Amino acid sequence: MIVVIAIIAILSSIIFANLGRAKQTARDGKKISDVKQIQLGLELYFNKYGKYPKNSELITDNKLVTDGFLPKMPQPSTGTNYIYAGLGSTSGKCSSYHLAAILEVAGQSSLNDDVDAAVGVTTCSNDADFHGNADNCSGGTAASTDSCYDVKP
Repeated sequence: MIVVIAIIAILSSIIFANLGRAKQTARDGKKISDVKQIQLGLELYFNKYGKYPKNSELITDNKLVTDGFLPKMPQPSTGTNYIYAGLGSTSGKCSSYHLAAILEVAGQSSLNDDVDAAVGVTTCSNDADFHGNADNCSGGTAASTDSCYDVKP
């Protein structure tokens, strides 16, 4: 009886350990899907206004929702919000953007398909851009571990 209980305990610990990793991967998949949904809303915004929104318009004013391009702004279930930088001239017209999500599992195969864009383009609202190959999308230089899934138009 004790042997059976020990075997059940060992098997359940293995299952729970793998379950945690599966949950992280599932949350990361949702973040990638959300980024693609926001990207679609940004393209619809561009088609209507001929420019992309500034950081404040997207984050504070929630222009994609108030203008009807998205039913609601996606929010990650864990971690920080999605990272956005409107890019273009400092005159305020955003001709491009840089959008990202911080993934929980670094080194995923989905990170092979992202842009990994470097900083270097002027932001249209004087907000800082980020390096798409940086750890947690923070900073202006690449890091040894990439947990930043980023896209550009």
